[in-house]
Amino acid sequence: MIDSIALFGLVPVFLAAMISPGPDFFIVSQTALSRGFAAGAWTAAGIASGVAFYAALAVLGLAYVLSRAAWLTIAIKILGGLYLLWLAWKMLQSSTPAASSETIPVRHRNPYLTGLLTNLTNPKVVVFFGSLFAAALTPQASLATKLAMIGMSAVLPLAWFCFVAACLALPTVRERYQSMRTAINRIGGVIIGLFGIKLLLSARSH
Repeated sequence: MIDSIALFGLVPVFLAAMISPGPDFFIVSQTALSRGFAAGAWTAAGIASGVAFYAALAVLGLAYVLSRAAWLTIAIKILGGLYLLWLAWKMLQSSTPAASSETIPVRHRNPYLTGLLTNLTNPKVVVFFGSLFAAALTPQASLATKLAMIGMSAVLPLAWFCFVAACLALPTVRERYQSMRTAINRIGGVIIGLFGIKLLLSARSH
């Protein structure tokens, strides 16, 4: 039997964390603006897959182990920082005059894989789910409750980021983006790059 009180008690906390601007939000936004709703939705699906993976780890208790393995946390931060810097470089490249003549910047990048890797290389997700589920799950929690929490952890970000992608993929919004693509891609690249630098610096001070 599913513990609906424990399940829905997590929703406000989860939503507050999910809608806060971060790498996931910016990569979905940039993808939807530049490549349309389908690519943005696939990016959202990749993010949701990453979230579900970390949620499953937390339910199984492995998130606690990962959070205690300092070397693994540092490795994830370094890889995540380098990956975000690579994404930032690609976005900045797409804002150059030569790239501005293309219809779809960075068109060969797999949107699902981009979303998945962006989420998986964010070590904060491990800490978030580890602490959230530790507080919400009791030793008596049923398997159905645990599976429902994992499912909710995937459905909510998928729905939210698909909504973001749908809004930003509207024709009027994309037309405006095309006229401001160079500036927007530069700003997006700088923001993603700053997230990458922040991860690298946090690994150094870990």
